Amino acid sequence: WLKAKPRKGRSFQCLCYPGFIPGNSPGFNAAGIIQTTNYIPASEWKVGIPRYILNRAIFDAKTLAEAVKTATHPERGYGNHHNLASRKERRILSLEVTPSKHEVHEVRGVYFHTNHLILDSMKDQPQFPGKSSLTRYAVLKKETGSWKEPTKVRVSDIVGALSSHKRKPNSVCRHATGHTGGATLAMVMFEIPRGTFRVYKNNPCLGNFSEGHL
Repeated sequence: WLKAKPRKGRSFQCLCYPGFIPGNSPGFNAAGIIQTTNYIPASEWKVGIPRYILNRAIFDAKTLAEAVKTATHPERGYGNHHNLASRKERRILSLEVTPSKHEVHEVRGVYFHTNHLILDSMKDQPQFPGKSSLTRYAVLKKETGSWKEPTKVRVSDIVGALSSHKRKPNSVCRHATGHTGGATLAMVMFEIPRGTFRVYKNNPCLGNFSEGHL
């Protein structure tokens, strides 16, 4: 977990994979902008600004409008998905981008996303979604199908859905088993109304987390 105070730009905190530029994993900045991302295996690409650079630059945004402007930079080189939230604005956006197109979705109620394009105007974009992404999306759709009143959804409900082992090894909560080497490294839960966040170490099903303040 990285706590950064750059000489220029805004302070931010985020989960940071070793060897990666900060911003590819869940985090937030001092202006209350929160970001998580999903890798999108889009076919379209061009020589341009890498998605990692744009992810990091979003932590300098003061508003959601600034974050969207950064993510949709005209020189972006590849596809990506951003979940963007603002504590001050009390809004959440889902933003899908490819080098030539993008769509912003205002999130209301229950919403989830995995590693492929799902928004209406983006579904026709060439992509090659993996079996894991499609399986996890289907499982989450079923797990959350009974959540008719979002205000009654508890943190434990969300953690439970993200701890699901259904349809393993391509489960939402993934463990390295057999020929499957990949595993869930961590999970971050943001509780915006409370102004807190949890970082779950390794698989969320283990319940090993630390809590901090946004």
